[in-house]
Amino acid sequence: MKRLLLILNLFVLLSACSPAQVAVPTVDVNATISSLSGTMMAETLTAVPTATPQPSFTPEPPTPTPLPATATYTSSPEPTATLTPEPFFGTLDPLGAGDYQKGLFRIENNTGEELIININGSTNQGNPKPIYFAIKVSNAPYIFDIPWGDYIYSVQIGNKKTLTGSFIIRNKDKTTMRVSMDKVVVVGP
Repeated sequence: MKRLLLILNLFVLLSACSPAQVAVPTVDVNATISSLSGTMMAETLTAVPTATPQPSFTPEPPTPTPLPATATYTSSPEPTATLTPEPFFGTLDPLGAGDYQKGLFRIENNTGEELIININGSTNQGNPKPIYFAIKVSNAPYIFDIPWGDYIYSVQIGNKKTLTGSFIIRNKDKTTMRVSMDKVVVVGP
């Protein structure tokens, strides 16, 4: 019993000497988020450029120069620069469908006019990927590789007419698109 009392007294003595428990502060998550978002908003707003007034330009009127009696003076308007967008011609393969199986595709122009052909669709293997072709074809045949898939086309014949349709590529052999003034025929191998 004395031992038990001795151990109990020793335990009380040691626990009285240990440091007191410090209360852990609680974090107010909503206040922290609000403070951080306010700081980020303020930094964003200070980074926004302010409007700077453009310098004004007032052209000086031309000073007249004396002309000989036989000369006549006409003013020509200054040319104005206009932006003309360049049309896209080529293959647009945004998601990397170039690794899929391909077939040979030939376009024959039997119209005598320049053709602008737009072909768009998607591959039919695994995870379908979008494909877009924009092609300008003159009189010579145009041959290129096209991934296996389902496609729709639009053929613009000069400034005269536009023909539309669809086709499917499921083989490696040559598929031919024959364009005449009245119709477009797509034939397989």
